[in-house]
Amino acid sequence: NAFGTGNQTLTLFINLNPTITSPTTATATVGQPFRYAITTDNPTTLFAATGLPTGLSLNPDTGVISGTPTTAATITLAISATNTDGTGTLTLTLTVNPIQLSVNPTAAQAAVGQPFRYAITFISAPARFTATDLPAGLSFDSITGVVSGTPTTPGITTITLSATDATRTGTQKLTLTINYAPMIMINYDVTRNVFELMIQDEATQEHMIEYTDDFQSWTALPTKVVGIADLTQIDPQATNKTHRFYRVIKQ
Repeated sequence: NAFGTGNQTLTLFINLNPTITSPTTATATVGQPFRYAITTDNPTTLFAATGLPTGLSLNPDTGVISGTPTTAATITLAISATNTDGTGTLTLTLTVNPIQLSVNPTAAQAAVGQPFRYAITFISAPARFTATDLPAGLSFDSITGVVSGTPTTPGITTITLSATDATRTGTQKLTLTINYAPMIMINYDVTRNVFELMIQDEATQEHMIEYTDDFQSWTALPTKVVGIADLTQIDPQATNKTHRFYRVIKQ
């Protein structure tokens, strides 16, 4: 100020202890490789984690939790990162899901009186397969994991599938919808030289009628949703062939 200047030395200590920035939640699956990397905003010399489930381990130098979990559970882990200035902590919630037969479709359709086949696939070679609540007409091969047969009754059935190896079991629900098979009725009017086709089906989905004279190429007739109403198609196409073939395709 107007009378002079005063001086003093200030010693400022900057704390560079690590703060953990990695996610607070993670998901793993029994029998599947898992990896989670602890990240921080400052250099870290030592990582730690407590409460790790069986099958997982931590590299204290890199902060990577990895391995293959063996048991399904939801686990709370205490993880920490330390350097010369201090320690940062974080609570990690790890959800370990059971083995899922995720490569299988969870829904399928079949028709009364028509052959049906559904094969279970598994992430490794299991010792045995099981299936419960099969509808009438279907059977299950516990060695190959194949559901097959010819359904006899329409309806919707939930089948429980499982595959087991030496240490693990995976399960999945299969929703099987059994419809009546399409019924095709063809009338030929000689006087008008036309074909009248009627398609009946309980499944509410699109059906297409196609025809051919030589099996080399097919010509599409109109497409319609069948189930709400029947699909009736009159085909007036003139032909000098001795035969005409029709087919019905569910879209």
